[in-house]
Amino acid sequence: MSSTNAIAVRAHAMFTAANIAMPYPELRSELVLILKGFNEDTSAGLRARAKNLIRKLEAQGEK
Repeated sequence: MSSTNAIAVRAHAMFTAANIAMPYPELRSELVLILKGFNEDTSAGLRARAKNLIRKLEAQGEK
């Protein structure tokens, strides 16, 4: 994802990647690592989306 894309486009891409990774434990863990890599340079909206998706992905792994 390029930082030149709109925030909504990047947030939707994260959501889509999480939905694709949901049934695959190895993909879920990889995506969680990527999402945890978002830092202070990222917009608040993307950080919030990443935080919610991390929670969702980790909860799916516990089932």
